[in-house]
Amino acid sequence: MTAAEAAAALGVSLGRVRDLCAAGRIVGARHVRQGYRWTWRIPSPIVIRPGTRGPKRKPPETGPERA
Repeated sequence: MTAAEAAAALGVSLGRVRDLCAAGRIVGARHVRQGYRWTWRIPSPIVIRPGTRGPKRKPPETGPERA
């Protein structure tokens, strides 16, 4: 499957799929030369690895209320 087909299947933009491929987050994606240009080949079904950003920050705990 091409990056454009994967973008349509996932409901995201083509650029986002290319970014995920370049970051190695789509399992099995290969960057191959097709004539004079490079394209991404993505296996089906699409498996996306989670990012390394970590959990979101928790809000600060509030102390006892002051009157």
